Parts: sequence; C-alpha cells; structure tokens
Amino acid sequence: MEILKPGIEEGRGSVTLMAFVAEPPPLRRDWLAELLDGLGNVPADVDWLLLALTATEPKKQFETDPLADALSKYVASLAPSLLAALLEGISKLLNRKLVVEQRHCEISMRYSWLGQVAGQIVVKII
Repeated sequence: MEILKPGIEEGRGSVTLMAFVAEPPPLRRDWLAELLDGLGNVPADVDWLLLALTATEPKKQFETDPLADALSKYVASLAPSLLAALLEGISKLLNRKLVVEQRHCEISMRYSWLGQVAGQIVVKII
C-alpha cells in the first residue's frame, strides 16, 4: 500500500491513508467514501479498508450514504483474488454484538449496512 495517496484536500495538503485511520474514532463516512476512490487492488488496501470500516461512524437512518455507494463501486472493481478476504472481514463486522435477531438471522446493528455489500461480494465470487 502506498502511504501517501491523494486524499481529501484539507487546507494543509492531502490526508494520507494511515493518518486517516489513526484519527480517533468515529471516522467520517463521507471522508472514507472519498478515499475509496483512489484505493488500490492489493491485500494491504483491503486490510486498510477493513480497519477503516471498523472505526467508521455508524450509518444514520434515513440519510443518504456516500460510503455505501463508494464501497459498492470499490467491490465491483476489486480483483477476484481479494474478494474472499474482504468478505471474511465484513462477515466479522456483521457478527459483532449488538445483534438484530429476526428468524434465525443475527447481524450487528452497527454494521448491518454492510449486508448488501457482502451479498454483492458473494454474487461476484459466484
């Protein structure tokens, strides 16, 4: 992973990927969405993404979510060899507590928005 990738312009220069995840949580969803646009296709980038998703602020109900759209586009462009690693990481987030239990389905309330992305990955793997 390149440490100095172009990111969000913020007065003093570009935000680096590592500086972004080093910020105290919660990380802003809109900023992460912008950083996904330049994210690469190597295992370290997927690891960074999972770390960032873990610390990202929860999705607000009834609001548009630029992160979900950006993540969907990233998954669509992701190399097939990296899909399983991303799916495994998202699965761990979906299995975190607090859970919503509905007819034998338990997923994390905080990360439930990742369910659609997980489905997209499964379809792409198939």
